[in-house]
Amino acid sequence: VGLLSLLVGLALIGTGSILDAWWKLSGIFSAGILGLFLLGIVSKRAGNAEAVTALLIGTLLIIWIVVAPMVPEKYGILKSTLHINMSIVVGALGILLSGMLLARRNAPPATPS
Repeated sequence: VGLLSLLVGLALIGTGSILDAWWKLSGIFSAGILGLFLLGIVSKRAGNAEAVTALLIGTLLIIWIVVAPMVPEKYGILKSTLHINMSIVVGALGILLSGMLLARRNAPPATPS
């Protein structure tokens, strides 16, 4: 436990406060769960394939927001203007909206009655 505490303390040297680190980590790890939960609640047509694809899209969005501050200036076009705490919002919305669009695109056509 002491060694683990030492490693966590060394990892948090560059952070402003423990609360900042908490929001960053919760944004990274909670967005996928929240997005999948909302997709399951809102869309009854989204199947496993749509959910997995939407999760991959949302994960890429989260990675883009989190890694963007570390991108060198010569690749400035890849930088995100969003704050890192927005990763939970953008990731969850990315999963929800892409899952709904994929479910709508893959839905069987309606039969006329």
